[in-house]
Amino acid sequence: MAFQNLRQMPIFAGFSDEQFAALKTQSEEVRLEPGQMLFYEGDPPQGLFVILEGELEIIKRIGAQNVVVASVQAGTFVGETSLLTGLAHSAAARATVPTVCLKYGAGLFQGLRDSPIVQLVIMTMVERLRDTESQVQQH
Repeated sequence: MAFQNLRQMPIFAGFSDEQFAALKTQSEEVRLEPGQMLFYEGDPPQGLFVILEGELEIIKRIGAQNVVVASVQAGTFVGETSLLTGLAHSAAARATVPTVCLKYGAGLFQGLRDSPIVQLVIMTMVERLRDTESQVQQH
């Protein structure tokens, strides 16, 4: 799926022509081979990655094991939690097949973290997510 096919992705369906044009100019393409890591658990935020083609598995270290906790397909994105909070990645992402992503660098989102109310909402969401993750790991 090439960049021009983004319009068929549900997450971009409501974008105007101007917004769609900005998507192209603000991104950089990242290509991964099977087994190649997009980012590791503990890495600092790098940006938002929109998956154009392929698949990523999300891997979380639980105790002494690496556990695949999710599979992410084309048409979705990863990296949003660390990007919005400024915290390290809470999991790793690895390509399972040849994968193409668009990377939107962390600098594009810096203004969001400057607002105290936005920061409060984001941190509350992350705390709730981590509480849920903790409960899942206990079972």
